[in-house]
Amino acid sequence: MSSGLFITFDGPEGGGKTTQRELLSQKLKSLGYDVVDTREPGGTRLGKAIREWLLIPSDIKIAKHAEILLFMADRAQHIEEVVRPALNAGKIVLCDRYIDSTIAYQVGGRGLPLELMEQLNQISHQGLMPTRTYMLMVSPELGLERAQKKGRDEFLRGCIATPPTASVRSPATRRPWPSSARATSWRWRFSPARTAAIPRSR
Repeated sequence: MSSGLFITFDGPEGGGKTTQRELLSQKLKSLGYDVVDTREPGGTRLGKAIREWLLIPSDIKIAKHAEILLFMADRAQHIEEVVRPALNAGKIVLCDRYIDSTIAYQVGGRGLPLELMEQLNQISHQGLMPTRTYMLMVSPELGLERAQKKGRDEFLRGCIATPPTASVRSPATRRPWPSSARATSWRWRFSPARTAAIPRSR
């Protein structure tokens, strides 16, 4: 049984997930806690290779079912190699994106059935749920503007349904966030992306 803490940061593009994760990591380390910083996809050597596949040129089309299986392979390896060992050692794991991104982008963006996603998530993470998930909310327009300005590689194939401009016009990729939250509301904390600090737990 794990004795550590598993904290994830999620939300739309440009919401400040990485920034808040780094701030919390720095604070916890300054207090003497043993912290593991990681992300999905790309938190392992295999994950980095999968991330490259997800970033291949757009003229090479990856079928949406093949795409989600790549994400699931990344997660299974990540849990086995990084997250679970760290938790069993009593460490605090801070992860940039986890299962909620998969549901939001693959269901809302790619149109895959929610039931399928829940089954695949269960297989890949084997029941390992976060202790706490901080959801940093931002409008699609502002989020895309922020991410594009920073030149991030977060525009993974499948993270945005169709071209970015279409994503802004349609709220499809935003709807799954709150519905996912209701399913596991005990672990969620919401925060507007404009705030500088993570909200306090209650």
